Amino acid sequence: MRHGASVEAITCLPERTVTLEAGGERVSVSTAWVFDVEPRAPKGTGSRRRVSLVTIARAAESGSAYRVFVYQDHETDRLTIEPALAHDGATPVVTLGPKQPRGFRLEPTRLVTFDTRGWRDTAAAQTPAGTTPGEAVSLDLAALEGRIALFRADAGSPRRPASLDEPAQVLVASLAFEAGALVTRSVRVETRRPAPAAVDRGRPPKVPLPEGTQVCHMAGNLKQNVRGGIPLRAGPSRQAKVLVTLPSLRRQHENDFLSLEVSILGFRDGWFLIDEIRLPLRHEGPRRGLRPYRERGWVEARFLTGVIGHTGQALGEMRQAPSTDAALVEAFAPEGNRLHFGDEPRQVFACSGRWALIETQTRTQGWWRGLCADLNNRCE
Repeated sequence: MRHGASVEAITCLPERTVTLEAGGERVSVSTAWVFDVEPRAPKGTGSRRRVSLVTIARAAESGSAYRVFVYQDHETDRLTIEPALAHDGATPVVTLGPKQPRGFRLEPTRLVTFDTRGWRDTAAAQTPAGTTPGEAVSLDLAALEGRIALFRADAGSPRRPASLDEPAQVLVASLAFEAGALVTRSVRVETRRPAPAAVDRGRPPKVPLPEGTQVCHMAGNLKQNVRGGIPLRAGPSRQAKVLVTLPSLRRQHENDFLSLEVSILGFRDGWFLIDEIRLPLRHEGPRRGLRPYRERGWVEARFLTGVIGHTGQALGEMRQAPSTDAALVEAFAPEGNRLHFGDEPRQVFACSGRWALIETQTRTQGWWRGLCADLNNRCE
């Protein structure tokens, strides 16, 4: 909400209601979109705000309802909640999901907010050596159990980058209520089969890739001003046959991003498998000798670049591993602004599905979902 905004400045439209039952208690949790009031609009609603109104009510008490504003998920632009009901003694307790920072105690005459992150911090401090904790992925109040995603500590290392196909680990925390808050009593580690979402993996390749190749689904560019051109090889090795030497377009000025565009199919040991090598559509320079090359081939990672795509991640928020459940890695542009759509990474090290391991111009390394080949293409 904007600071100082009045109640009269907004209007709400109902979205959904969930009824929860536990220990003989019934509680309803309702959500509603929040809009600016715009009298001249057909329905009187203007722009939708990035918060939702959540109403929590005990079914046994007519007219007793509590309302709170909750920020929407920046990746989906929706309110992503998983309401749950439990009891701390005789007091009903409602949580809105593992990634929501607030829980609510329905005391007889008031709604008391408590921080649900305490159990996460305590559990995360007990992670095994060689792992890094990510986001909380589930919170089961009935079983008093919470789960936190775990990733290899070196998942963002260019020498040993992670992949979507690695076995996934989760830290399982046994919880309890103490002094009105959730705390961790003990933890254990479980391994689960990887199940990346379609938005992470992208479309499968039309033709099978060579054995040992990590499948990728994104676009990129070949770097500019490479003297002698860029060799496209038959395999991921400097000893492999050179299929063709690709021209490296010359950078005319600082903001000139024009370079050959490519489709990135796979990655292996510091090499990218590419095809559909082409000129950018808006290239206005001489075209002699710059015919598209449609065959597959391998290029070293040092010759590949691209631009940051708009695929749901918040500005300036990379991840420690190729997953939205991994820990956040804050990233900034040289001028001090947060990493933004259309920025060019300093280096692209690896890829897995639609995720790329990059280094920003300020030398921060992390994973970003969605690499593009054109400054005007937001990868949406």
